[in-house]
Order: sequence, then structure tokens, then C-alpha cells
Amino acid sequence: MRCAYFGELFAAKEGSKVDRELMFLSATLHDLGFTDYGDGPNRFEIEGANAAKRFLTEKGVSEDRSWKISSNIAAHTWDINLFREGEARLAQIGILFDVIALPPR
Repeated sequence: MRCAYFGELFAAKEGSKVDRELMFLSATLHDLGFTDYGDGPNRFEIEGANAAKRFLTEKGVSEDRSWKISSNIAAHTWDINLFREGEARLAQIGILFDVIALPPR
């Protein structure tokens, strides 16, 4: 939840017009790969992305939205999200700020 909260603070600070729900779900579900629900043979980022997509699809979230969230999660340990659309970038900034107090550039 902290990651989502920090992402929201940075979005408000810069006045970003992003899909807040997509950003929230990307940030709050980003570590599912560390849980039994996301257990599998791949790196935790990929297992977490797959688990999030599965969870969201089961809850009725559209394939397109589930895929966007899943792709944000799959790339969340690399800096590539910092160069993507607002939701991916701000979720990543929230995660980085939570984990290592790295403010956005």
C-alpha cells in the first residue's frame, strides 16, 4: 500500500493525469511473486505478473487492463518502467521511493 500511496503523492505533485486504478493495482500487486499464489519456476517478477493477471481476470478485469498491470509488474525491478506511460512510471517511482527512498529525477 505504501508504494501506491507514494505513487499517488508523486502523481499529485507533478499534476499527472493517469489512470489511478491501473497505477494502484500495479503498485499493490507488484510483489505477488513472493507469495504462494505467485509461486512458480520463473523469476519472482514474472510469477508475480502472471499471478496478478490471473487474479484480475478472475475478478472480471478486462484482458487489456490485466495485461497492462501484468507488464508493469514484470518490469518493476528494472528501470524500463521509468520510461513508459504514466501509470507504469508512477507505480515504479512509488516502489523505488518505498524501497530505497529514491526520489524521481
